[in-house]
Amino acid sequence: MSGKRFFHRCVAVLLAATLAATGALAAGCSSNATKILNESYAAMSGIKTVEWQVNTTTTVQGETSKGTFRFFQAAAAPGKDANWKVEGTQNGIAFEIYSVGGKRYVYAQGNWTVDSSPASSSNPLGFLDADQLAHAQNVKLVKEDDRYYTIGYSFDNSHGELTPLLLGPSDTSAQPALTAAYLTTIDKKTDYMTRQETALSVSKDGAVVGKQNSAATVIAIDPPITIDLPPQAGKAVPLNP
Repeated sequence: MSGKRFFHRCVAVLLAATLAATGALAAGCSSNATKILNESYAAMSGIKTVEWQVNTTTTVQGETSKGTFRFFQAAAAPGKDANWKVEGTQNGIAFEIYSVGGKRYVYAQGNWTVDSSPASSSNPLGFLDADQLAHAQNVKLVKEDDRYYTIGYSFDNSHGELTPLLLGPSDTSAQPALTAAYLTTIDKKTDYMTRQETALSVSKDGAVVGKQNSAATVIAIDPPITIDLPPQAGKAVPLNP
């Protein structure tokens, strides 16, 4: 895998992990834990903007990369994709990502690229959509103290929703196997998510081709955020998967 392709795949994986959160959950899970998650989903659905701090370790086809970044997101208008931006480093390489107008623009190493695929700009304010989250499994209350709940849950890729985000459109002919485990911390007073730890594993043809561990912490809820695409992005080169 080329250095540029590896860089963009790492970014895609870390964003997918960050954007996965709570929602409508499958039957067979702890009813109390499911209730807590659904109440958190409802509370956070009213948020207009959010800022995250995320640290990741990603391995794709034997190559390992570490990332740290800030993630800023603004709620979408009805019928529109949410706008968001990321500023950080991946394996020491500084980058910026802007998702504006249904496209994802990446700036790294002096170059702008653009991804116009449908998966490039989805997910509002840290949440997968309800259809994806309906397949969550093994939901349980892992820990509780005076201030927080910690909920554990997992899911797999049996319905294929995350394949384009993780591996790109060209890699979907042979369906990869995805497993993901989450620990989500929720503030009892506000019902807002405050932290999420994620472990992702992607396999193809029986072999693990990608792994990621990440920790995402909410820095601010409803901070003043304006997401404008820099003029230089107008010359972005299309990113071939």
